[in-house]
Amino acid sequence: MNAVKIDDIVLTLLLFADDMAILTIEDSRRSADKSSYITYVLFKLGLEVSTTKTKIMDFRNRGTLLRNERWLYNGVAIEVVDNFNYLGTVIRFNSKFLANQEYIVGKSLKALNTLLANRSRIKLQPKILCELFDSFVGSILGYSSEVSGVYKSDDIERIHLKFCKRILNVRSNTCTAGVYGELGRYPLFITRYVRIIK
Repeated sequence: MNAVKIDDIVLTLLLFADDMAILTIEDSRRSADKSSYITYVLFKLGLEVSTTKTKIMDFRNRGTLLRNERWLYNGVAIEVVDNFNYLGTVIRFNSKFLANQEYIVGKSLKALNTLLANRSRIKLQPKILCELFDSFVGSILGYSSEVSGVYKSDDIERIHLKFCKRILNVRSNTCTAGVYGELGRYPLFITRYVRIIK
C-alpha cells in the first residue's frame, strides 16, 4: 500500500483534534490482509487504537467488498462501512456526496423550523430574517461545500425557498424568480460554487 499523492503533496493521514483518517492506495495484487500498513503508521506515531471506534471505508465504484478482504489491527477485525462521517461531512464509498446532502438537509430543517417558530414571537424585518437564515440555516447548508457542493441540490434549494416564501407570506407555487427578486437573494448553489472556486 502507498500513501495518496496529489501533485507533489503526499498524504498519509488527516488529523483534527482527536480525529484521524489514514489514507492509502491499495495494490490489488497484494494480500487481502491489510493490517501491516495501519500497524506501521500508528506505531510510528506512537498511538493506541480503540478497535471498537475504528472504522474502515474502502473506496470503490460499486458493489460489495471481496469475500476474502479483511482489515485487522493486532489480530482484531475492524468494521468496514459504506458511509463515514468525518468532521461533519458524510463520505460514501463511491466518492459521491449525496448522502452528505441528505444529512445536511435534515440538520438544516431542524434549524429552519426553530427559526420560523421563534419568528412568530418577535416581529423582524425580512432583511434581518434573511441574515438570521444565513447564519443559522445557511451555514449548515453550505458546510463543507468546497468539497461536496459540486452538485445542484433541489432539496437544499427547497429549504431556502420555503424560508423565503414563508417570510413573504406567499403561496408555495409563487414564482421563484419573483421571490428571489423581492428579497434580493439568489439560489444557494451559486454561493457553493463561489466557495469551490475560492
